[in-house]
Amino acid sequence: MRWKSLTRAGHPRSALLAGAACKMLRYPVHVFNVINGALKRRANSQRSDGVCCGAEVYVELRSCFEEAGMRPSFGDEGTFVFSGSAVLDAMSLLCSAIERAGYRAPQWGFLAIGAAANGFHNVDGAYSPEVGRRFSSSEMSDWWPQLVEHLPIVILEDPLHEGHIGGWERLTLRLGSHVILVGDYIFVTDPARLGRAIYDGLAGRILLKPNPIGAVSETIHTWGEAVLDGYKTVVSHRSGETSDIFIGNLAVVIDGDYIKAGAPARSERAEKYNRPLETEREMRAR
Repeated sequence: MRWKSLTRAGHPRSALLAGAACKMLRYPVHVFNVINGALKRRANSQRSDGVCCGAEVYVELRSCFEEAGMRPSFGDEGTFVFSGSAVLDAMSLLCSAIERAGYRAPQWGFLAIGAAANGFHNVDGAYSPEVGRRFSSSEMSDWWPQLVEHLPIVILEDPLHEGHIGGWERLTLRLGSHVILVGDYIFVTDPARLGRAIYDGLAGRILLKPNPIGAVSETIHTWGEAVLDGYKTVVSHRSGETSDIFIGNLAVVIDGDYIKAGAPARSERAEKYNRPLETEREMRAR
């Protein structure tokens, strides 16, 4: 694997994680959380122009919230808290902010939804994705393709409960070739759970967080298993983090396809997004 080849080539892991990577490394696409609940925006660029794009959309989004009569308040990831109930209304605000910032999908960005379906999955097995709506497992599996058909959604994270394996299988078959289906709770950065999901043919992308599995070495182990089986990776932050830049380094070192660290605001978020850009500049200067 790439990690082993770099180590054999004389690049110790500690040095790599400090940012002293080799010039063959590529840089992850930035995925910004901008609306709590949780809508994201994927910058369609791997370098600084994508970061600028995300930051400009974030600024315009505040104005869109104010004009819609919603006083901006912020979640723990720097996201704007949406006080409405309809997903389409939140998406409309985000699309307006993208246009007002002077951008347009797909040239400069796409939409992503971090559904976290465990949070609106009820004890009776039903889903409540919006106020006043209840879906069965099969109805929930049908609802997502309808949204994808009408909106430029390219990333869908945790659209179903982690235990709804049959639904994950159906959704992967229906959307897996059109949308980036990402699993978080279904994997929890655990190689054993990833192995079962690979056997069942679920998702196709894995969210990597060091904290659920408990160690960086285990995170790297899970990453290796994912890459060997063709899974793309999203290196993710953890809510309530400090401004430590480790996640930014890790995303570059393991060739992460995406990095997700909250909104493009506040030091604990911005530092993680800035780190891959700093690494790129360091490599160019060598």
